[in-house]
Amino acid sequence: SQLSRGADLCGYASAENIRLEQTAGPVSSFFAGLRGRLRTGLYRAFPKNTAEFFIALFSGDDSGLPGEMARAFSALGISHVLCVSGLHISLLTAAVCGLCSRLLGRGKAAFLLAAAAAGGFVLFTGAESPAVRAYLMALFSLSARFFCRDYSPANSLGGAVLLICLADPRAALSNGFWMSALATAAIFS
Repeated sequence: SQLSRGADLCGYASAENIRLEQTAGPVSSFFAGLRGRLRTGLYRAFPKNTAEFFIALFSGDDSGLPGEMARAFSALGISHVLCVSGLHISLLTAAVCGLCSRLLGRGKAAFLLAAAAAGGFVLFTGAESPAVRAYLMALFSLSARFFCRDYSPANSLGGAVLLICLADPRAALSNGFWMSALATAAIFS
């Protein structure tokens, strides 16, 4: 009821979370604030269950979904639409790339704008390893298209895995990271 009156408070944060937010870097803080503003705006615009659905759909945060809604998505086999995946990133990148190509022509400006939009989305959603892998693969695909090169999904996946492991060596120890990479390789093969 307070949100409908214009309050900016949308939840409780413990002291530990506040300290973590204060020690986060400026980029992480910026995108955390952006996610918070999106959450607040959705709560103001929609009923709670609908707002939680849109939050899960746009940011991948399904922690607020009511249990019955999460079970319904799981029973229908469509719970994957509520997490940020390669599909989200690929569709966003393709849509922005197509729009930029029509407006700016097929050149470096369109490539850079599409890459920046997809990168912003990955950062907005928390930059988890599978999302970063999908983003890097989309960048390899875009760069091949814009620079008139052949595109190899296997080389793209290998390059994305290599870059992620170089940037964060702990990713090589993550089962989720390898399951994502192996599932992508299985799709390509």
